[in-house]
Amino acid sequence: MSPPTAFDAKLDSLLDRFAILEARLAGGPDAETFVRLSRDYADLEPLVARIRALREAELERAGLDEMIADPSTDREMRALAVEERVDVGERIDALMRDVRLALLPRDRADDLGVILEVRAGTGG
Repeated sequence: MSPPTAFDAKLDSLLDRFAILEARLAGGPDAETFVRLSRDYADLEPLVARIRALREAELERAGLDEMIADPSTDREMRALAVEERVDVGERIDALMRDVRLALLPRDRADDLGVILEVRAGTGG
């Protein structure tokens, strides 16, 4: 497995923050704090699900790499592992794109509606 990067550290800090939010919500905070923590929790939950899926896929790929590198693995199993590794690699790429997209800062206007006025052009 490759050494941890700044991106991995960022993902770890988000997972840690999510765990802290879960613990604080379970502790029974006052109403105002509960609302704030719930909002933060709801914002992080989809991202954390993607991060966890990414980490699971990376572990799966590492296991497949071990199976492929193991000389005691028979030829058919190695061929299946190679095929599966390609699929897992594609899944990791897709999850990585999803995580990076989810990490982009949100704009308050993202969830608002839009009115688009289309007018006929003039000229000739």
